[in-house]
Amino acid sequence: MDVDTFKVRLAALPFLSKSEIQSYQQRVLQGRTDPQTLYREALALHQGRRSEEIGKKRRNLERRLANLNLNYDDLYQLLDTVDDKSNLDELYERGQKIVAYRKKQNLGARRSKLSKSLEGIQINQTDKDELLKKFDQGKNTIRTLVENAKKLEKKKASERVSKQRKILRESIKNLGISQSNQLKIMGKFKTGKVSVKNLIEEAKKLKKVKTLKGIAGKRADLTELATKLGVAQNFAKQIKAVDTNDKADALKTTIEKAGEKRRIAELSNEKDKLINLAKEVGIYDSFAGAISGASTMQALNIVKLDIVQASKVALSKFSNEQNVGSNFSRAISNLKFLDRLVPLKKRIEEAGIKKGENKKREENAILNRNKQNFINFV
Repeated sequence: MDVDTFKVRLAALPFLSKSEIQSYQQRVLQGRTDPQTLYREALALHQGRRSEEIGKKRRNLERRLANLNLNYDDLYQLLDTVDDKSNLDELYERGQKIVAYRKKQNLGARRSKLSKSLEGIQINQTDKDELLKKFDQGKNTIRTLVENAKKLEKKKASERVSKQRKILRESIKNLGISQSNQLKIMGKFKTGKVSVKNLIEEAKKLKKVKTLKGIAGKRADLTELATKLGVAQNFAKQIKAVDTNDKADALKTTIEKAGEKRRIAELSNEKDKLINLAKEVGIYDSFAGAISGASTMQALNIVKLDIVQASKVALSKFSNEQNVGSNFSRAISNLKFLDRLVPLKKRIEEAGIKKGENKKREENAILNRNKQNFINFV
């Protein structure tokens, strides 16, 4: 680099003072240091001061932007544009525009969020539009507006329920059914037009039954009761012969007694079967009280389950005594039903007998061989 070029480039460094430029020019003319080295020194000084100026402007701008609440990315993208020629007022105005844009952008996203939240709330479109209008006017937060929508939904639902309940109450009252049936129908009330319609139809059926009911209705009730208790065949002729309410009431008592007698007989029969089975398996003493104390078929079924579990233990012990435990461990473990207990025990017995016979034959064979060996030896 020659001296003239050095002077031109030196003059293009605005962060050097006049005195510094003159000093560098004098030094280059003295010839002690080459122009290239002096230029690098001057350039480093210039760049250092330029960096200080940029840093100062960044700090000033950052302080001015602090009250705008810019987000992190927007703030530092704006600060990164600062150079030594930057106009801080212009950059500040740009920051204000960014804030306004983000606010508008955020407002749209929040409005969309509110609209989506309102979709899941059962209110009409007019109410939804009114809530969105309040949001646009900045009168309420999203949370407040959603809460208001839910309150409105609850209010509307309550009004619908009250209206439907009133329609149902008046409809069944006009049908003239009994007070007890009215209360029964109202007790089944649920929200929704379909439910109200179904309940009104049910009330109409009750009205129809009441109108048609008489001796024929009594007979139908007796037949249903006898069928439920399993004695319908025994009382078919008597039910057909009923011609007064008193006879119907008397026959009902008779049918109930017969049904109870049948139930007790069936329960007793099941108990007998269970007793025989428990004795066969060898666990009767453990379950005698439980079998005897069962007063219903449901209670007896619970006892049956306990017997199955106890039978597994008993059969496992029995199979080990017969020296065939390994052959039946899986079958015993998989045992679930009572009717498999006795057959399984018999199989264990047969397997035990067979194994005993095989063992005896083996022992006899050994004895015979020993005898023959003794004879041969003698």
